[in-house]
Amino acid sequence: MSDFIDFLEYEDAVEEYKNKQALKDHHDPDDQFEIDLDEFEDEEDLLDKLRDQWKEEVDPDDEFEDYINVSDYTNYDEYRDAIQDWKESLSWRKNYNLSDSYGVDVDDYDDEDDYLEALKEAWKDEYDPSDKFDDIDPEDYDSDEDYAHAVKMASWKKELDPDEEFDYRVSPEQFSTKEDYANALKSAWKDEYDLFNEFSWIKPDNFESAEEYEDAIEKANDKKDWQEEHDEYDETGICPFDFVDEEDYLNALRKKWKEKYDADDKYFYIEPVDFDTTEEYTDALDGASDMYQSFIDDFPIHVFKTDPYNFKTKQEYLDALLKEAENKIEESCIFEKINREEFNSDEEYEKALKKSQIQMSWKKRHDR
Repeated sequence: MSDFIDFLEYEDAVEEYKNKQALKDHHDPDDQFEIDLDEFEDEEDLLDKLRDQWKEEVDPDDEFEDYINVSDYTNYDEYRDAIQDWKESLSWRKNYNLSDSYGVDVDDYDDEDDYLEALKEAWKDEYDPSDKFDDIDPEDYDSDEDYAHAVKMASWKKELDPDEEFDYRVSPEQFSTKEDYANALKSAWKDEYDLFNEFSWIKPDNFESAEEYEDAIEKANDKKDWQEEHDEYDETGICPFDFVDEEDYLNALRKKWKEKYDADDKYFYIEPVDFDTTEEYTDALDGASDMYQSFIDDFPIHVFKTDPYNFKTKQEYLDALLKEAENKIEESCIFEKINREEFNSDEEYEKALKKSQIQMSWKKRHDR
């Protein structure tokens, strides 16, 4: 009976041996790791012992322990390949900051392209959150510094040269500071709108934009045109730049014309308001002067009191002279009728003359 029991125990022992060997062959088919069948009780115990050796073989310093957990594997080759894949993935990670950069952790990505896409989206969120510069694509840049610089240059240009009018002359990339770029742009404004420094008192530094400076130069040019039109040779000394409106400038000119060319109002009927240029007004005065000289040449005005400058035409002046002549003749006739010899004294004679003068003045008054 004891022999039979011994036989059964033997068979159980053989069966257990075969099972353990089958487990060992299954999890270590190439028999790479030395584990005696007596060293483990079951499959889980075997795997624990194998995993210890696997880890010692491929990750002795626990370098990948946080990423590849040996407990997740039941086959050495699979575990080894997982570690190798991770090593390969880590090779591209070494090209980047392994810390949390822009809120994007490289350790969260197995694929470099996926990581770069997320990282560059984070660059945009950092440097262009409002998407003001959508034409600047972070995908076109290899570093955050290059992308940030491009955005900064674009922001300078958008603020200081939004229409890129001077981009062919001055580029922000040429300057290390925004102030230097702004100063260079203003020099370009000067070259563009006032190359010959005609309007030196209009400084580009006093303007926020090229449009404002250009507008100021255009207004100055307009005022220069006022002078060329109304007072071409600056005969009055009145500066058009002191006026906002052309009409105000012209009225100031007219006042000056009167003061300078007809201060005593000799040509009262020639009004500056009827003229738009210095030349037109002075030509009118010269014409009147020539006309009055012809009056003087044609008539013996030294014997008359009638002033030729009170008349616009020679005919009007002639009519006035004739009227004055008639009065003089009439007065002469009246006085001729008063004979001195008819009076006993000079006093009586003078009274008679005065009486005649009074009568003559009455007549003139009522004959008008």
